[in-house]
Amino acid sequence: MAQMTNARTTDTFEGTFECRACGFEAPALVHAGGRASARGWGHDAAATALAKAQEDASDVASWTLAFLPCPSCGKRDPVARSYLITAVILALLGGIGGALLAMLAVQRGGVVGDDVELAALATGGIVALAIFGAKARAFISIRDRVSLDLTRASGVPPASIVRR
Repeated sequence: MAQMTNARTTDTFEGTFECRACGFEAPALVHAGGRASARGWGHDAAATALAKAQEDASDVASWTLAFLPCPSCGKRDPVARSYLITAVILALLGGIGGALLAMLAVQRGGVVGDDVELAALATGGIVALAIFGAKARAFISIRDRVSLDLTRASGVPPASIVRR
């Protein structure tokens, strides 16, 4: 088994929140974390893992703005729904695959009985939760991770902005 180097990072990204429904725009700061692994051990592997983790954090930050409700009209970007549906489908497929692999592994080891189905179900559930959890980072604690500069907002008169 090859050695793996893991990295985690958090960073603050600058972007622009844009509401497709009402045209509201505002500069945004998004705090996001990323994690990744690289094969090997040492400085090169650590640098590779960190670069991948920073890219992961950037991806999480860019998706986060799609899930933020507009402070003016309250609507979310329509792409957020497709992201959520994709996350659920990936989690279900991963869970089914994990359950099937667990059943094959246990049966290959000569174990038969009700415990096989239980172990497979548990493995599938854990895999599904892990996959969904990885995707859910874009919308978990969103109000704590995003700040909009409402003083520099455009597209909607400041008097009509509803603070939520």
